[in-house]
Amino acid sequence: MNFTESQRQERFKHIEGLILGYQGQINAKEIACLQAPPEEKARIAQSITSLKEEMNTYKIEYNSLKENNQNILEEKLKLIIPGSSDLSLYVEKEEDQRAIDLIKHEQGITLVITGSRKVGKTFLMVKVLDAAREIKKHVIFIDLQQLNPTRMTFEDEFYHWFCFQITEALKLEDFTARHWSKAGKLTHSQSCTQYIQNYILGKIEKPLVIAIDELEMLAGTNFGVNFLKMICSWEDERKRSHLMKRLDLVLVGSTESSISLSNNWLEVLNKHRSIEVSYFTKQESQKLNRLYSLPLTELEVERLYELVGGHPYLMREAIYQIAKGWIDVSQLLNTETIADGIFGEFLRSYYELLEYHPELLEGMKKIVFGKGKEVFVRISRKLGELGLIQWQAEIPLPRCNLYRLFFIKFLSR
Repeated sequence: MNFTESQRQERFKHIEGLILGYQGQINAKEIACLQAPPEEKARIAQSITSLKEEMNTYKIEYNSLKENNQNILEEKLKLIIPGSSDLSLYVEKEEDQRAIDLIKHEQGITLVITGSRKVGKTFLMVKVLDAAREIKKHVIFIDLQQLNPTRMTFEDEFYHWFCFQITEALKLEDFTARHWSKAGKLTHSQSCTQYIQNYILGKIEKPLVIAIDELEMLAGTNFGVNFLKMICSWEDERKRSHLMKRLDLVLVGSTESSISLSNNWLEVLNKHRSIEVSYFTKQESQKLNRLYSLPLTELEVERLYELVGGHPYLMREAIYQIAKGWIDVSQLLNTETIADGIFGEFLRSYYELLEYHPELLEGMKKIVFGKGKEVFVRISRKLGELGLIQWQAEIPLPRCNLYRLFFIKFLSR
């Protein structure tokens, strides 16, 4: 059967849920078999065999769909580097090497990669994971954006899913259901910690790196902060356990998640190594233009830089579109058509976000119309986390001319 991409993802999540369900039944029956009288053991064993056979039929489809999902990171990179997954088209920045050095030369760290939307957080994560593979560390990538919404509703399902992803990636036998059944009065985060420490890390010889992307997806859940606190607690566990010392975490999330999370996830994780992905400098913008074979003159790159403030995605999108001949420089820099041009969708997504938060929209309105001094610090800080503003002499101003022009046009209606 031919599936669309969205149908394939839904089918993958559905099959994954079925396998988890079968594995839970198998684990429960295995426990029952250990405690059953001799006359019952054979019947339970036969039942286990039947369940495994049924589960294996789904595993065949699961593995086939999983192969199609291996390009998730590649597709993400195509968004970061428009039109290509060729990583050679990415301009390295100072923080890239700092992050790579941490994962290569230190053991038992939690590295937090942050930044506003589409600045290249996922790409930096990929570079870090490649560096970890080079020194023979196990690497597991977990994308919370791919998670079935029902598992973001129920705390137990989320923790089971999280542990299952790690178990499956390492090709270990899944004991999540059995482990939870024996956990007694432990919380889900305590059970998760024990499972990873005693079972996962106890089964593998090489150090392990777990990368979690789209961490802001935890916003709005009733367990998000507890999950982050669990991750923080692993820092202390590393001091006591040689097994936990072999675990590195790479956490990737947007600074704008603090708008939705009642407790800013960055504050919860503030004890860890944090790297914020920066915007391009003027020199890096010129280098990017050279990588695309100079579709713009140096002066045009400077004008583009002044318009978008060096935002990595917007710089790449513009240079790529011009390199392909899909737009010319005069169209790109025409301030009258900003909302309808190649930046339109990106800009409107910000406007739609602010519409859900009237106090932020009002704050942005004051800032673009030159009344930034009237904006409360709490509001301007959140607008800064969104990447929409910057400060000059403690006065909040639009981050770039593009944002100023766009919001003046939209907020003047």
